[in-house]
Amino acid sequence: MKKYLLCLLGIISVPVFFYAQEKDSISSKNIQEVVLQGKKKPIEQTEKGVILNVAGSDLEEKDNALTILSFAPNVSGTSVLGSSRVQIIVNGKEVKINESQRKTFLESIDAKSIKSIEINDRADASMDSKYDVQIVINMRKVEGIQASLKAGSDYRADKFGKNFDGTFIASTKKLRIYVSGNYWDAFSSAHGNSLMNIQDELLRTGTSTFTLKRQGYNAMLNLDYDFNDRSALSFLYNYTVDKDLNKKRDVLYHFQMATVSDSTASVRNRYENLDDTHTFSLQFTHQPDDTGSTLTLSTDYATEFFRVPFHSITNNANTPEQTTENSRQNSKLYYGIFTSSADYKKVFDENNQLDFGLKYSYSSNLNVLDYYENEIFEEDNSQRFNLFENIFAGYAKYQLKSGKFTYNAGIRNEYTDDKFRNRSGLYGSQKYNSFLPTLQVSMAINKDHSVYFHLEKRMRRPSFFSYDPTVFFQPPNEYSSGNENLRPVISYVAQSGYTYKQKYSLILQYRYSTDNIVSIPKIIENHNIFTQPENAGFLNQLLLNLSIPVKFAGFWTTYNKFNFVYRDFRLPATSDFYKGFYFTGESTQSFKLPGKISLDLSFSYSSPSRYQYSYDYGNLGSSANLYIPLWKEKARITIGIDDIFNTDRSKSYSDISGVYSYDYMKFKSRTVSAGFTWYFKSGKEIDDSVRDTEVQEQLNRTGK
Repeated sequence: MKKYLLCLLGIISVPVFFYAQEKDSISSKNIQEVVLQGKKKPIEQTEKGVILNVAGSDLEEKDNALTILSFAPNVSGTSVLGSSRVQIIVNGKEVKINESQRKTFLESIDAKSIKSIEINDRADASMDSKYDVQIVINMRKVEGIQASLKAGSDYRADKFGKNFDGTFIASTKKLRIYVSGNYWDAFSSAHGNSLMNIQDELLRTGTSTFTLKRQGYNAMLNLDYDFNDRSALSFLYNYTVDKDLNKKRDVLYHFQMATVSDSTASVRNRYENLDDTHTFSLQFTHQPDDTGSTLTLSTDYATEFFRVPFHSITNNANTPEQTTENSRQNSKLYYGIFTSSADYKKVFDENNQLDFGLKYSYSSNLNVLDYYENEIFEEDNSQRFNLFENIFAGYAKYQLKSGKFTYNAGIRNEYTDDKFRNRSGLYGSQKYNSFLPTLQVSMAINKDHSVYFHLEKRMRRPSFFSYDPTVFFQPPNEYSSGNENLRPVISYVAQSGYTYKQKYSLILQYRYSTDNIVSIPKIIENHNIFTQPENAGFLNQLLLNLSIPVKFAGFWTTYNKFNFVYRDFRLPATSDFYKGFYFTGESTQSFKLPGKISLDLSFSYSSPSRYQYSYDYGNLGSSANLYIPLWKEKARITIGIDDIFNTDRSKSYSDISGVYSYDYMKFKSRTVSAGFTWYFKSGKEIDDSVRDTEVQEQLNRTGK
């Protein structure tokens, strides 16, 4: 435990040292006078989504960015209106992390270091096509120093985990520094069963147990330097690591066939998932005039290294024969991306604004899998796949305000050039052009009522490894491969919304998608299953989102959000048609107790749902968090219980092409946690009651 504390203190001490050398440094003084500001509304609607005003509101008393996002009406977990294609922005710069790393990253940002979080749930022309929505985090500014250190522990799956967090914020006349770091580990276990029925000729049932150790850490450095009142340079570095260690999954399968005797197979899998990502971002901004026009030049570089060492032993018990299969796989995935962009915003007057920009992106992707059978290298089952992708993009958008109306129209064009090759000698390429228009009309009827209508076209590229046609084997009887002929998925979105008194909101969204990428199982010889991604089917989805916060009393506020979704999917090739309706609801009860103690009780429910040809059963969630400030809010104790009723599970089935598959996994997920946080600050506080105009200008520029 000492080594983690020392590492955390080391992260904090580096910027402190440089901060102390700065000529313009502000000498550390205790705050002699504090001007109390009125509490802001924690949640407000914007023309692009929702803003969570953290600084100066009750939200700054929460734990971290992930906890705060749970109060947003359009967010569930880390998804926005059901979309997991989320772009993360910190102080105007993108943090390139994948979906599985978001939780580690968001938990590393302490609530008291955040000024605001914007959740933009509709795209404009400036947004890359790889994203549908954005989460924009604006860090707090201080004159002096603000820091925090946290240590905690949690109990889950009959084992104790630990976590450490640290934050440092400082500024001088020209330089602003933000540093954060965290480390955590936890344990998980589960048990379950499965069933596969292949044309009523083979029935495979299985029971399984599963254990693992989860570990993650994150470090972020953000530097902002003002050359003068018009020009600034900003740098961001982020390092995120997410690990699944000591994963053990033991499965006992039983096979029943009408023509042969029953048999069994026991499969013991031992593997790990190791994922680390580096992001570097450099940005220069210049304001050429006094109207708010802005030129922005950006360069980003990011790398991801993902490893999966995998060892599987399968014992087949057939009468009268018994065999053992010993296989080992070493998988490595490397991803590097370089981007460069230029954006210009021209403000003609308060009613007219034109934005345009150019962006170039180059990525190099490598996927390696070395397969060994009984410690003998099997080249036919191994993989080495490279993909090189060039994307050339340009956009223009125009905003016009006229009376109560605001009009936004934009066009974006992306040209994609993919080239790929594999170990077997395949050389392929995919080139396509995507024209992506957007249009939005919004109206402020009066101070209490506002409405908008939004249209957009989006495109989703296939994942790079889905192009690889190499065939892989998953014991005991499943094979899979990629498809070099995949095309991007095209979606058309119509969305409208209504807001009442900046509190209550209604969103209605319709999405139609073509060329959806699906993996339909096919039966091959000896009752084996083969899956391969292909473009097939049409998807219709209608979503209704409601946000209804209610303040019952001065000490009790409830935040409620509901999603009602209808979805259907059609496969013309097989004449299959799947449709379903599902509901999700989340409610958080926030209580202000004596002594500035606060308590949050959260409950969530998701009904059974269908996506394409898969059916997922419902789930129930619950949690409680208690925040106890100490010593005039210089420290805090946090106590939490997650999944109070231990109901977390994964349960689903699919039935297509003569293959019925059912999987169930019950997790031992109830978690009890406790943490202690120490806060330090010296110098002068900055009034956060008004949104920072510089940040707003930057958001207007990027369309975020």
